[in-house]
Amino acid sequence: MIFEVDGSVKIADDTESVERKLKLAADVLSNDYDYTLSKKYEDSWLNLCVGLESYEPVERRLSLCCLKKASKSFTNTLISEKLKARFVKVLISVLSGDDNSINRCNAAFLLGECVEFMNKKSFSQPLLKAAFNEIVSSLLKVFPNEISNALQVEPDIFDKTQYIDSNTFQMRIYLLRAVGKFFRFSEANSPTFMHYIDALFTSLLKPKVSEAIKITIIKILTDDLPFTNRNRLRIEKYYRHQINSIKQKKESKHKSTGLEKYLLSAVNQFLSTWFPQITDKNLVKINPTSDQISRMNEGYARRRWQWLFGDGKKLIRPDSASLSNPITKINAFKKGFQMPYAINNKLAELDPEKFQYCYYNRKKKNYFFQEMEVVVEKPVDFGLDYFENFKVPTEIPDLTNITFNNPNLVLTQSPGSKDLYLQNKSLIHDYPFSIQVGLYPKNIHLFPSTGILPKGENILIKVDFLPTPYEFKKNHELNLYLRVRSDIGICSERIALKAQNLPAVKILPSNLNFNLCPIGETRTMLFSLTNILDVDCSSFFFFKTVGKNAAFQILQNQVVLLPKEKKFIPIKFTPTNEGEISTVLTVVSYGGDIRHITVSGVCGNSLSVLDTKIEFGPVDISYSGIIKRKIKLKNNDPKFFLPVSTYTSTAEIVVNNGHPILLGPGEEKKFEIGFNSDLTGSRSESVNFFAPNSKGHLVEISSFSGPTILTPLIKDIFFSVKFTDKISVVQFPITNLSTYLVHVVVYMPNNTPFTMRLLNVEVSNNKRNSIVGTIYAVESKPYSKDENNGLYLTISGRTTAVIELSFSQSCPGIFRSMLLTQVLKPRKTTPTEHSLSAVAIDYDFLSDDANVVLIREFLSDPSMVPDQKTLLPSITLEKTKKEVIFELEPPVQVVYYNEENSSVDCVILTNMGKKKQNYHVFVTYPFYVESMDDEIEPQAVLEIRIGISREAFFNDFPETKNYSAIGSISIYNDENLEVLSSTLVGVYKQMLFLEVRDTAEIIKFSNVKLLEKVSKRLFLRNKSPFEMIWEGRVISLGQKGAVGNGTSGTAEWCPFNLSTNRITLKEYEVAQFEIHFQAHVPGLYN
Repeated sequence: MIFEVDGSVKIADDTESVERKLKLAADVLSNDYDYTLSKKYEDSWLNLCVGLESYEPVERRLSLCCLKKASKSFTNTLISEKLKARFVKVLISVLSGDDNSINRCNAAFLLGECVEFMNKKSFSQPLLKAAFNEIVSSLLKVFPNEISNALQVEPDIFDKTQYIDSNTFQMRIYLLRAVGKFFRFSEANSPTFMHYIDALFTSLLKPKVSEAIKITIIKILTDDLPFTNRNRLRIEKYYRHQINSIKQKKESKHKSTGLEKYLLSAVNQFLSTWFPQITDKNLVKINPTSDQISRMNEGYARRRWQWLFGDGKKLIRPDSASLSNPITKINAFKKGFQMPYAINNKLAELDPEKFQYCYYNRKKKNYFFQEMEVVVEKPVDFGLDYFENFKVPTEIPDLTNITFNNPNLVLTQSPGSKDLYLQNKSLIHDYPFSIQVGLYPKNIHLFPSTGILPKGENILIKVDFLPTPYEFKKNHELNLYLRVRSDIGICSERIALKAQNLPAVKILPSNLNFNLCPIGETRTMLFSLTNILDVDCSSFFFFKTVGKNAAFQILQNQVVLLPKEKKFIPIKFTPTNEGEISTVLTVVSYGGDIRHITVSGVCGNSLSVLDTKIEFGPVDISYSGIIKRKIKLKNNDPKFFLPVSTYTSTAEIVVNNGHPILLGPGEEKKFEIGFNSDLTGSRSESVNFFAPNSKGHLVEISSFSGPTILTPLIKDIFFSVKFTDKISVVQFPITNLSTYLVHVVVYMPNNTPFTMRLLNVEVSNNKRNSIVGTIYAVESKPYSKDENNGLYLTISGRTTAVIELSFSQSCPGIFRSMLLTQVLKPRKTTPTEHSLSAVAIDYDFLSDDANVVLIREFLSDPSMVPDQKTLLPSITLEKTKKEVIFELEPPVQVVYYNEENSSVDCVILTNMGKKKQNYHVFVTYPFYVESMDDEIEPQAVLEIRIGISREAFFNDFPETKNYSAIGSISIYNDENLEVLSSTLVGVYKQMLFLEVRDTAEIIKFSNVKLLEKVSKRLFLRNKSPFEMIWEGRVISLGQKGAVGNGTSGTAEWCPFNLSTNRITLKEYEVAQFEIHFQAHVPGLYN
């Protein structure tokens, strides 16, 4: 819905229905007596205005009904002059052209309510006249233009015996009421218009007219006719006699219908408002004795009497002889008769020839009043003959005999009614009386307001106080009075009446919405209660309903507020059953001020996490790519946005790329969770989602970091150069990093010089890593499929199996084969390939320099040689045994590659001969030496420096840098062709590798309670074929947070500790240990 206000376009919220918006606007404008929702006034009026301008009949009708509900607050809440004019224009158009008669009736009612702000100078006067003209033109459509002519033609035209359709009858009532509201408009006070109104009203007050019409007329005269001298004359001349007749007739009935009761109540209200006032004729006829004049008391009668008989220079005294002179009385009466505001007697004749209400100007399309022809009255002859009218004097009764039983009346209870007794102390006279309500007649209803008080008896007067909270008054305390008057208007007894206008208290806010609250939790909200009276105010609280609404509790059932005091009252919400819960808190205060606070809440969580577990699958510490999954979150709150915070058990988990999460009302959305594991092994982490009005939601994160099966050797594996029929051996480790059994096949093509076998279980398995309850750690059986053969291994969780690869060949040559490793269970993977390269030689081969060059090229770059074996020409010569000349140590040498320092690794060559010898070197990829051919002095020891190429660790996959390179160095001399070899193991930086990502700077533990213990499991891997011993310790870097005793003796206490401080690792073995965290003092530890 789009509408324009003051040139700016505003778009209404489509999430709420139009009906709900209109009703909510009416509630805000009609019930906000203490202006607590003043910020919503403009939007509420805009919504009602848009609904009123709608082309949908149902929406337009609903808007009119809501406007009727809010009509009492027009003056207090409708501020914008443009919006006021906009409302009046729309209402005029509805009254003039709407097809639905009910809509036209409501428009007439609302135009009448708008008169109060339309009468102000700031409002457009042409628009005010247009509204009045439209009301008048509509009135003339349902009532005749000339009342006297219509009554002459059909005397019973207004009688209830005459048929009239319900729409016309209803329209008459609404238009009469609207016309009454315009009595305060200057145009409505023209003699012509009031002449017509007097004629119409007097015709409608006849006995046979419907009671509903009579009630409307009497209420208009009571509430809307301005209290002026001219209107008092009008009341006395046209209406008092008719209304007194209605009262006498209805009171004579033993039983009355509902409408008749309302009619009688309206009559009493009229008589207490338009109380009788003594006339000039009665004042002149009073016998001017001291006793009679003294009974006039002070007030209008006394002042009027002084004015009629006096000349303004001296005070008139009773018992003066001149006061009894007929000429003096006639002059006094004549003085009052010539007042300028006296009503012309001819108005009562309703002469149709001299009366024309209005005519229609077609050019200007408007109604204009045509002033009535001035009637020249014949002057009244006030001669001595007129004195006959004053022969009988007026006697003022002794009104001191009429008293109330209570000199003061205070209306504070609810309902605001009191029983008052009017007593006649005289045992001789009956006294006619009338009771006047002073100052605020709209707030007090009397029954009866007139009557005859029998001698020696009393009459029950029921006094009802009707508060007007929608009318602004500077003081909430209303000081009124009741005054008793005689039938001719002489006043006597007066009692004070005090009441407190509502509202008595100010409540903020008017609605308490606890929103969502999980089961088992308690929410507390406050509302302010302010006493705006000048007296102490007691307030009582109780909830409207019970049952499941007992989730709401108020700790105070009663509170007493001092004048102008403000207190905050808490309400608790402790739900036990899921679902929406609402109730009404009723606040009953001083004087029966009943206020309601809507209290609502929803039992449940504001946040729903639709996934409870996320499986990330395989991740790897060697790869920087973050594995992402999506999780679905839902905001269960249909009205408010929901911020969501997260807490991860590790810094490796990132939610929504680190950005804040904000869910719209009722929104369901997917967010990314990224996991970049810094540790190897089975990972079980968690993410906690927190939101206001919701319990924490724990989502388990499971993944396996690293491959299930680890073969920690680089792709190219080289065997030592051996003579034919000699055996060269390489260890091939396979580690199961998971916690479950893994079925693996290791195979190679058939008909190769390479063989494999599983080493002794005791050698290849560390028992502390095996799964508890398993009978075996590693089991092996032969495997053969297609043209491949090998081993079928069953490896327990966290266990390392070591396979011994052997090479032996009877024929010299260069040999290469592929070794494949594949996981079959629990999930089949792609085979992992390793290249096996070996060289078999004999004595003749080494004597040919070309062959030496060929071997060296192959060992330095095996990719340049065909995958198939290459046999060299073989010449069979007799083998002659020669003495040993060279020794090579150690048999296995570890070569380190470290970019940060230039450490040197070497093998030691010893010349045991007695003369200088030439030596020749074969070194496999990725190792290298400075010189491949050189000489050594006799009985000398030579260090042959060995380096390793960077390409071995950084040219393939990222994880290769944490693997080991397997090769060899072989040396022989010119005289003795025996080849000496040492196995070379190349590692990056160090032989022990802690399975943690290189970029990981911190291992984060989740927040825990005091003395709660959490752990992180780490893997330690031996990259060498040696048995290694690892020792570890944890050093505290200090504490942040709470101050506590963090030291014990001279050493600083550390909440971190290791599950074991010393681990022995066999060759290529992977061991696990745990870091525990447990603190007894709150704080942040490092």
